[in-house]
Amino acid sequence: MHIFLQFNGRFTPKADRLARCLGQHHGFDRFSGVSTGEGHARWLLDPKNTPVRYAHVQALPDLWRGALSRGRPDPGRLAELEARYGNLWRFVIADRNLGHTFLTGTIVPETALRGRALELDTMLSCLQSLFDYFERRLEEDPPDAVFFQVVAAAPALVAAAVCRRLKIPFLTLGKTKYDDRHHLATNALMQPDPVIDRYADPSLSPLPEAWSRLEASRERPKASDHYEADRRNFSRRHGGGLGRMVRGRLAALPEVFRPWQKPYARDPRAPTAWQQWQWETRVQWNFRRIVRSGMFEAGPPAGDYAFLPLSVTPEASTCVVAPEFADQLTLVGALARGLPAGWKLVVKDHLPMCGRRTRAFYEQILRYQNAVLVDPTIRSTELIRGARLTAVIAGTSGWEAMVMGCPVLAFGDAWYLATGLGHRCLNTNRIHEDIREACAIAARFGPAERDRRCARMFQALVDGSFRFEYDMMWSRLDAPQLDARSAQFEDLATRIAARIARARAEGVPDPFDTSAWTRDRTPAAGGGARPAG
Repeated sequence: MHIFLQFNGRFTPKADRLARCLGQHHGFDRFSGVSTGEGHARWLLDPKNTPVRYAHVQALPDLWRGALSRGRPDPGRLAELEARYGNLWRFVIADRNLGHTFLTGTIVPETALRGRALELDTMLSCLQSLFDYFERRLEEDPPDAVFFQVVAAAPALVAAAVCRRLKIPFLTLGKTKYDDRHHLATNALMQPDPVIDRYADPSLSPLPEAWSRLEASRERPKASDHYEADRRNFSRRHGGGLGRMVRGRLAALPEVFRPWQKPYARDPRAPTAWQQWQWETRVQWNFRRIVRSGMFEAGPPAGDYAFLPLSVTPEASTCVVAPEFADQLTLVGALARGLPAGWKLVVKDHLPMCGRRTRAFYEQILRYQNAVLVDPTIRSTELIRGARLTAVIAGTSGWEAMVMGCPVLAFGDAWYLATGLGHRCLNTNRIHEDIREACAIAARFGPAERDRRCARMFQALVDGSFRFEYDMMWSRLDAPQLDARSAQFEDLATRIAARIARARAEGVPDPFDTSAWTRDRTPAAGGGARPAG
């Protein structure tokens, strides 16, 4: 059996450990993949580093350099790709280097590729190179499955599109935001289809722990491990006074002048040390300037309001899941124009975006008389508690609002819509009617039925996922630390092998089909009632 893997930065040695488990215990004897870095590709192909003999590992920087040297794409080839895969701009918007011009008001580091991608020909040449590579590789040497750690850029989305055409199972990890648990998704949007399958199972009955989690989430919602990391990063970047900032930026300067010593050329997608220093300095100074301007209110206004938490951009939650709303000012304007008379629109930015949006971005929001910007350090749950409606693209705040009994309007294909407790806006021209419908849906269900559905989803989040901590995804772990996690790698390998076997028996899932979680999947009442006492 053959598996094609993504080797993504710090996840590379973990993907290699996964390959070892697949080979030792699940009958896989052929391994190939794509690496986001040239150094990791070389490491994987060196037999001194791993017992796995990789037949092929493509370094993505080579593809970018080839596209840059070619310059102009082939118009005939682009027409062929568009006929085969539909709108190509969704793949551009999914990539923070190629599609950053679609993200209004976002401050991103300069890179060699990002600068050249301002040219239309260069942008489309890069996209053509990705399709050329994945079509050739997956057609000439078809794997039994393709596994990506995450779908967060054009390469993964292109791979999923090619897998869809060739009927190859596409698998990826997705975070549940439930403690340290992840799921193995069969869709390119990283939505938890195994969780939704479990939620829809009539035999599911929430355990007491699920009911307890429901009550706790309503009274004092628990922050995810990602939120805690965001708080730490915010404190490191923006904590202290101006003197601390200046000292920190000066202390980082020696690294800027360290010469490039790798035995290969720089990745055109990666900023140089100087570009990274300039970006970080701009972000820190920009946030201080915006805070001093008094744009942010300390809390929500009195009276009725709808709450809109902004998403990180560029990031998969918008650029991949809902590319039509990657420019979030479009969404802010639509909501401001569609609110019921007398309501305010409370907008809160995502904590990691502090300093990474321009002042003009926030000024545009405040041009609407009914819009209010609040301090981004406020927990979203505090704002949900007093809101008449929570509007989201596809973020976790929508699920938190459902649990707290607040009406939810989603603009993306959010997984928690499977509870039937929220409403999906398909056309912003009808946003006023959709707001009314979302409020009507929330009023339609009494507290007992709402609780039953939420408790079922809490139980499904556990049953349809597995323990896979934040550091397993994003931290650098040494060999002894990886050895200590061997059981987790084996568990993931077992799940991948089982999912491939299921695809053979039942058919390959469409990685772009969202119907499983954008409609009410709740079984008839009867199962899952709150236990007595």
